[in-house]
Amino acid sequence: MTDMPPRAELVETRTITHEEAEACASERVQYIGSVQPHGFVLVVDRENNRIVQYSENAVALINSVTSTPLPEDTPVLNTLLTDWLVPEEQGGAFANLVAGALQLFSFSSEGRISSRIWESLGVVVEKYIVLEFFPATPKLDSYDLLINIDRMVTRIRGSASTEELFKVLVNEFQKHADYDRVMLYRFLPDWSGEVVAESVSERASIEFVGLRFPSEDIPKQARELYKNSSLRIMADVDAEPAPLVPQFLPSGKPLDQSLSVLRGMSKMHVAYLRNMGVKASMSIALMSGRKLWGLVACHHYSAKVPPNHLVSEMKASCELFADIVISHLDPAINLETIQRSVANKHFIEEHFRLLKDVGHDLHALQAAMESVQSQFGIRYMGLCYGDQCFVAGGSWQGTEEFANRLHDQISRGGGYSYESTDLLDPSRSNDFPAAPDMAGICALRSRNLPDLVVFLGASEVEKEITWGGKPGAVNIVIKDGERQLEPRSSFALWRQKVFGQSESWTEEDKELLFALMVSVEGYVLHCQSEQTKVTLHRSSYNDNLTGLPNRRYLEEYFHKLSVLGDYCPMITVLFLDLDNFKRINDFMGHRAGDCLLKEVAARLKKCVRPDDLVTRLGGDEFVVVVQHNSDERSINQLAALSIAEKIIHTVGQPVFDNDQPMVTTPSVGAVLCFPSQIPFGEILQQADIAMYRAKNAGKNQVHFFSSEDQNEVNQEVRMEMALREALEQRQIHVHFQPKVSRGLRVVGAEALARWNHPKIGFVPPDVFIPLAEKNNLINELGLQVFDESCRQLVQWRRKSNLTDFESLSINISPAQLLSEKFESMVRNTVDQHGLSMSDIRLEITETLFMENYDRANSVLQSLRSSGMTVSLDDFGTGYSSLSYLWKLPIDEVKIDRSFIENMGENDDSLTMVEGIISLCSRMNLEVVAEGVEEKVQVAVLRGLGCNTYQGYHFGKPVAADCFKFKVSS
Repeated sequence: MTDMPPRAELVETRTITHEEAEACASERVQYIGSVQPHGFVLVVDRENNRIVQYSENAVALINSVTSTPLPEDTPVLNTLLTDWLVPEEQGGAFANLVAGALQLFSFSSEGRISSRIWESLGVVVEKYIVLEFFPATPKLDSYDLLINIDRMVTRIRGSASTEELFKVLVNEFQKHADYDRVMLYRFLPDWSGEVVAESVSERASIEFVGLRFPSEDIPKQARELYKNSSLRIMADVDAEPAPLVPQFLPSGKPLDQSLSVLRGMSKMHVAYLRNMGVKASMSIALMSGRKLWGLVACHHYSAKVPPNHLVSEMKASCELFADIVISHLDPAINLETIQRSVANKHFIEEHFRLLKDVGHDLHALQAAMESVQSQFGIRYMGLCYGDQCFVAGGSWQGTEEFANRLHDQISRGGGYSYESTDLLDPSRSNDFPAAPDMAGICALRSRNLPDLVVFLGASEVEKEITWGGKPGAVNIVIKDGERQLEPRSSFALWRQKVFGQSESWTEEDKELLFALMVSVEGYVLHCQSEQTKVTLHRSSYNDNLTGLPNRRYLEEYFHKLSVLGDYCPMITVLFLDLDNFKRINDFMGHRAGDCLLKEVAARLKKCVRPDDLVTRLGGDEFVVVVQHNSDERSINQLAALSIAEKIIHTVGQPVFDNDQPMVTTPSVGAVLCFPSQIPFGEILQQADIAMYRAKNAGKNQVHFFSSEDQNEVNQEVRMEMALREALEQRQIHVHFQPKVSRGLRVVGAEALARWNHPKIGFVPPDVFIPLAEKNNLINELGLQVFDESCRQLVQWRRKSNLTDFESLSINISPAQLLSEKFESMVRNTVDQHGLSMSDIRLEITETLFMENYDRANSVLQSLRSSGMTVSLDDFGTGYSSLSYLWKLPIDEVKIDRSFIENMGENDDSLTMVEGIISLCSRMNLEVVAEGVEEKVQVAVLRGLGCNTYQGYHFGKPVAADCFKFKVSS
């Protein structure tokens, strides 16, 4: 292990600012690209079993426990895994490994890495296998493990109270894991935490049980990581992490270490543990459904390298222990909460059902509200409709002002909800002076009746909170000559008296408020007497053309699902885009297009079930939301696929407008999700990505969104940014491939763009050129290539007498040539380098003329009139027709390499080549054979009358300084 850098000098301790807190919250919670040094990592490509990434300490660790050490410079990268160990799996080395879960990886005692000395965990990450190796320790016998678990279960079941249950849990786990301190840490609604039970050894001098810790101690990004990986271990906080080599995988992405046991921790987390005097730690997430309930946090005051019986037995027992804990906590908590929620909802619904029978009666409404308020012991319960306000539980002055202020606060907070627990805080002004004794408020605005708001109000509760150290405190230190931020170093007991605040609003309170809103909203709508108001309301949520719900309705529909939390059903979002709709609109008119859209809307409604939703986003885009009753993804995906296929079949049938048939097909992107877990905008974005995958795969089909789709989009964005940077720094280079005459003279060359990224490596042209076209970078890329090619031609002529060299060919993309500035760019660049127009030959493809024949023909004719020549590249692969050639403004035809490759095996190819050469000869067009790689091909082409050749037989594309102007015999 390398020496650690000197500790920082403490300058002061103060309260963190809001800006500093936001900056800390955005930091990573793991040290990306490194591992803890007590073990090492090998990343293996599943396709060829070669090592593509490893931790820098691998050879040194292997040498530290062997009598025959390897040379320090022993290569690891690109070696076979079997060069290092002998797997024991039958049917493949990685047969038992899966994505998303660490599994024991078995190997024999033979090889450089022996199972007598090392043990390993493996996980599948995309196309790679990540193997983590740890020093082997005496394994806990499976029978002993079961005895320990059985003893824990027996003692847990015998707990007489929640407090006793918590204490038993930590005591049993400390015996099992052997850490100096084991804490049961429960998250509170504001994500601060409370230590509800603790078991400590003699080395622990301070007790934390009963103390609160601020939410910043376990930030949001750390909590999210626990949802994916329940076990987090830090073996030695003072050990320097070992970096991964190389930094990125061959795919260009960093290794995903979210499931890694060896992953390094962030510097802030390490500093936090150091300040607590902790040398090693282990945390286990306790999940209640899909929500993080709390943690089992273990601290040790000396390094545990590695933690005892870590690898398979400890991981399995830790996860089993977490399941035992939550299985005893969850039923008791959830059952009681669900029973109360159901009873509360029933009580409210019954009172407001009776109200509907009475009709519009303010006294009856007042009585119902007061009954509900009294039943649940809420200090205040009220509703505001417009500037009118009614309150159960008290009599206020200035209710109109209260209503206006409440509407304003809700609008500032995002539009539909508002809550506060510190209205009477002495340090701030009261937002609601009309309610002088209300310290807390939780309000919800109706999405159907924007003027309607219901709210709960709470009284002040004076309380004292005991914190483990002053919340919000940070250390300012001097490190490397600079002032830096570190976590607080004091965790001493700190008491805070709180005034002017109410209790926090719980999820149960919010469910009660939602139930109240549903009933009040239903009553108000029931009593609406002015039909015009209802009509206006509906028009804002429906599409005028089809009558379907619109995007606004869809967004609010998702919001209502999202606030259901764990009770939110799984749904499938089907995003439809009509293929070729623009062509119908352009050629048959907007009236016909509108007719088609209305018919599609009607057909969609016939394809779905009563509980499903059909909406129109706009244009030719529709969204269908399929609700599922099951939580099984596979079952739900089959159901959604059945509906999607029915839609594809039904929508694809012809639509007749005045006996004129119109046919369009839908491309469908599907996303299976819980709306409570993913924001509305992100769901639509994923569905849109999936829809374009369906279009790119051939249209008229459905594609389900996967993480690979998002990864491809992310990768494309990263590549786009890298390409922009490459263009700014002129990292795109030009290579040249010779064109050789019948007499073996180099009569020209083709300029080819090449990109060798300093980190990613070589990026093929068929990757970055389409990317440039898609992101409007093709003109800048084309200008750089054109300019560099002209510059190089001038430089060659200065050095050599190029008597045989006739012209330099430069490829031009359709998007580039159709640009308004293209012709002027070509002329200006040629002039700037002192060349003549005849020195340059433009290479184009047939697709250019299919996109805009008139524009392409005009530009090329203009350039040819000035002496520039034009070559038709890849002839025979697109819309080629031999009879079509006479229409094109070209001087040369390049026969596609596929025909040249197949001449000796396929008579059709040979006939095609012969026909092209013969026709071009009669039309006075030059012919170049591309892809010439063999001597026999040259002989055949000569016999057919082809006079110019290009291909690897004469030379590969090379940098300018390697280009040769003579062909060796």
